[in-house]
Amino acid sequence: MTAISKYGSGPRTLVIHGGPGFTSDYLIEPLLKVSDRNTFVFYNQSYNEPTLDGCANELLHVIDEHFSNSTIRVVAHSWGCLVLLSALAKLSIEDEAAGKKLKAVLINPVPILKGLFDESIACFQQRIPQSEIEGAMRLAMSDPTGESAMAKLLPYYVANRQVCETLKIPLSFGAYQAVLGSMDEFNFSPAFVHLDEVSVMLGEEDITPRHMIQNILEHARAVEVIPQAGHFPLHEQPETALRVLANWLG
Repeated sequence: MTAISKYGSGPRTLVIHGGPGFTSDYLIEPLLKVSDRNTFVFYNQSYNEPTLDGCANELLHVIDEHFSNSTIRVVAHSWGCLVLLSALAKLSIEDEAAGKKLKAVLINPVPILKGLFDESIACFQQRIPQSEIEGAMRLAMSDPTGESAMAKLLPYYVANRQVCETLKIPLSFGAYQAVLGSMDEFNFSPAFVHLDEVSVMLGEEDITPRHMIQNILEHARAVEVIPQAGHFPLHEQPETALRVLANWLG
């Protein structure tokens, strides 16, 4: 059973969290600050089928169950952007997507080509001393919540280190390993045909090099780079990031 939470008032906006292995909890607090004109629908990827395809199928089910209106607005972060594009790649314009308008805000998207996705993970790992990676692995095996492992790695995700004191991110290490280990070759660039409008928010010091997501940026009507932010701009520079997001959502 997929866990669904709804907050706010106004048009519904689907929120797709990062990961794999995360939940949507870390996105709730910042988005509540702009929930006076938006109803945010958060769902936790269940990883009942711990594959990218399983996550995509679950997302399509959530959309079908909770978004009957013709316009679907989505805020997706990091890995969640890949889940979104994977799900859209399954759609047929003549069938499921007929009459639908999909508008997406992508926050620090990961690459949507398998080769570049693998390369981006390697680039991130190169940021981190091997001793820190090994320490995080030990913590992930001993702490069922995964929070301590993520706390150890979080400084390498962010530009504003102050958020490391308050930002708590649970991690299902088993789901992370299972999903990444099951991924075959993919290229979801053609799925952009299903999106009527794309806006991209980037932390200036994100973990993903800009050239690896160039094919995403080419589809964007608007790109906003948030200074002094890394992978979690809604937390690192909330005033700037939320002002941009509220403007895009309307």
